[in-house]
This record gives sequence, C-alpha cells and structure tokens, in this order.
Amino acid sequence: MDEGVVQNLFNGAREAMIEAARELSKLSSKQRHNLAERGVIEPLIMMLHSQDYEAIEVALFVLLCLIFGSERNKIRIVKSGAIPVMLSIFQCQNEELIELTLAAMFILSSCTVNKLEIASSGTIQHLIQFLNRDYGGVNNLNSISTQAKLDAIATLHNLSTCDQIIPSIASSGLLSPILQLIHNSEKSTKLVEKIMGLLENIVSLSEKALCEIASTHGVICAMVETMEDGSPRCKEHAVGILLLICQSNKERYRGLILREGDIK
Repeated sequence: MDEGVVQNLFNGAREAMIEAARELSKLSSKQRHNLAERGVIEPLIMMLHSQDYEAIEVALFVLLCLIFGSERNKIRIVKSGAIPVMLSIFQCQNEELIELTLAAMFILSSCTVNKLEIASSGTIQHLIQFLNRDYGGVNNLNSISTQAKLDAIATLHNLSTCDQIIPSIASSGLLSPILQLIHNSEKSTKLVEKIMGLLENIVSLSEKALCEIASTHGVICAMVETMEDGSPRCKEHAVGILLLICQSNKERYRGLILREGDIK
C-alpha cells in the first residue's frame, strides 16, 4: 500500500492523488513519518497550489497528521515552501480551509527553527488582516469560530517568543483587533489568556509597543477587568502588563489604573 500511495501522490491523476492522500492519513504515525522520509511532503504542498478545494482540504489534513509530534516534519514542511501558499489560502472564502490552515500554522510556528521564516513570509500581517476581516461587509469577529481565533492568536504568541520578531509584531496594527477580542470575550477563556500572554511578551520587549498600549483608550480598563474576572494565568499577565505601564510613567498611569477599579 505504501508504494502505491507514493506513486499516486507523485504521478497520479487528480482522483488518484486525492485518494492516495486520504490513504496516507489512515496510516499509522510510524508509516506516515516513513513516507515523509521518502518525500511525500512535496506533492502534498503542490496540491495546496491547486484551485481544487477538495484537494487542498485533503492535503492540509494530511500535513496536519504529519506534523503532530514531529519537529522534523514541521521543519521539512516550512523548508518546502508551504508558508506562502498557506497564506494565499487566507484569501479564499472557504472557512474550513482557512481554519485548517490556521491550525497548521499554529503547530508549525511552535517549532523554534521555523519562527523567523514564518514571520518573514508575511504571516503576521495576514493574521492581523484575518482578525480584522469582514464576511459580507459585516464585522466577522463574531462569525469566525473561537478555535480559529485561538489558533491565529496562538500563532502570534508562538512568534512573539522570538525576540527578533517582536518589532514586526509591535508595528503590525495588532492592538485594535485583540482589544476588541478581549472586550467581546469572557475574561476567563483560553482565548483571552493567550491574548494576554501575547501582549505581555510584546510590551516587555518593545518600548514602542508599551507606549502605544499605555496610551490607547480602553487598555487599562481591559487589563483591570481581566484582573477581576480572568483565569489565574490571565490575572498574572494583566498584573505584569499594568506593572510595566506604571513603570513607564508612574505619575501618569498610577491614578488611571486605581480609578478603574479596586485592585487588591
């Protein structure tokens, strides 16, 4: 079976390639990783370049199977040129494909070796545009699934752990969409927890971002609300951010913070 899968992925017609990809996804983890050693990642990425939504969906699913638990395959996929074509999928109107792409991007960005290449491909700006994106002219922050939002934010959070990428994130226009997400979400959710971790990473390493966040209307209120209603991890991040804001200009911000609520 393995040999037939390889042959059809490299040389098969459309239906044969799609069926081979489906068969690959059903194999054991060891079998899949053995096939990755034989180069099946390249034809899967070629399937992403097609205008065939069925082929793209199957290829994305198989790539997700290949990267679970394998740092080597994460690196292979990025080195094989997957990021630019994945970013192009953000322009389509198929929400399932976008969500599969976001899931893959999140996992790929967890690999330290991949972070700079992912960031340098324009991923940050594409993710910001995604969070700001409209469907049918209606603000879509409520129509995007929670998991898709979480994967987008988690990808940015992964990238923010690399000091060299912080300036790009800080200047990306990230603040507006994530403040809206905080405002529209329960403060105890995993999504807000990940946003707060992202914010703390950015402001702790970028003075420019700290100044922008400190001076933006609604930020201090959002931080105080998160301290009051967020998860323990959210509260830790909020305290860290407020402390950095105070340290940047104690006389200016201390009173503003205290006026937002009874901080204990």
